Amino acid sequence: MKTSRWWTMLAVGLMAPAAAHSQGLMTTALSVFPPQTVHVEYSNSSKLRSLSDYASLRNRYLAPRLKQLETSMGQLGVHEDEVEEIVLGWRAGDEMYGVVSGGFDSQAMATGAANKGIKPTMVASIPVYCLEATCLALTDPSTGYFGSLSDVKTMLKPGGSHLDGDADFSRLVDDADQSTPIWGVAKGPSVVDWFKSTMPGQDAATGKLDWSSAFKGVNALSYSVDAGDSVKLAMKLDCASAEAAANLRQLFEGLRLLQRMAWQSKNPTLPNPYESLTVDTHQSEVSLKLETPHSALAGFR
Repeated sequence: MKTSRWWTMLAVGLMAPAAAHSQGLMTTALSVFPPQTVHVEYSNSSKLRSLSDYASLRNRYLAPRLKQLETSMGQLGVHEDEVEEIVLGWRAGDEMYGVVSGGFDSQAMATGAANKGIKPTMVASIPVYCLEATCLALTDPSTGYFGSLSDVKTMLKPGGSHLDGDADFSRLVDDADQSTPIWGVAKGPSVVDWFKSTMPGQDAATGKLDWSSAFKGVNALSYSVDAGDSVKLAMKLDCASAEAAANLRQLFEGLRLLQRMAWQSKNPTLPNPYESLTVDTHQSEVSLKLETPHSALAGFR
């Protein structure tokens, strides 16, 4: 079974070793991300690093795209222990780019790139170094931008249209729970993409579900992930109406029953990660919360 993005979210946080306030870097990200961005996610790992099995979790569950990103950044002179925070952004189609903060050495990056025969592309007087599909630029000793060359150019060029011009998206970010090591917001079709790739073990229970139809009344999503002795996931979905929220709650209640039966059939000896799932509605909002031990996630590695 393919690795769920549930673990990918934790693994993103495992790339960032120090605690920091998320609002500052997210503000930077909103001011440079392209306006077509439909999903942003912040992470740091101050709490995640306290896990006794931190190293094995990171090595086992870091998604291939993030492994490639980390490898490329390392070869360009930015290493894991220098990174403090990350904000990732996605357009429709799963194109990923982002902003990192930490303590970086631009001269070391230039020297490393030169040793590999990589010549910089100058954008707004800032050198951009590209290794395969990943490009990286440092604007100062504490801030870097990464993604495709086109995306990095967009983030480096002053002026123009950026994500902070989207008042609705900025409101979603402001209203999100920013107190956890990992949190994010998504809107439109990216909400469906997030659920399909994130909710663990749902394939067996929802194989024939038309996700787009099921979520047609959902406008946006905010989520937060905390991890200690257990993993805590909280989600809030903004629906188009109270009726849409009631219908979505009914859907989740049905899926929970199907999932429990499917899990018992496939993983009878493992704890069910959905056992503590709660679903509530308030006017046009649907809230989901669950807490599960790390051992329960082993069933969908």
